[in-house]
Amino acid sequence: MPESRTASSRHAPAAASCHAAWPLPRHEKSEIHKEIEALEQQWQQATVTNNIGEMNRLLADDYVGISSNGLVENKQQALGSGARGRCASPGST
Repeated sequence: MPESRTASSRHAPAAASCHAAWPLPRHEKSEIHKEIEALEQQWQQATVTNNIGEMNRLLADDYVGISSNGLVENKQQALGSGARGRCASPGST
């Protein structure tokens, strides 16, 4: 093998094997994580039932979403898409 490899690349395999073999300790979910999960569940239910009022409540007034195909929508446009049955998840932004 050529000697042009740097010192860090020669030691990379050794450094990678220094990680602990046991899992990291698990922590209870914080209240904010629980709140985010509850809001996500509310959003999913609102989109499944096409509940525009609930979507309006859940989306911030300054919401901007970008779909996987590059479509950019503000809150009113997203709610309009929802009314037409095409509302995307805010998680796709």
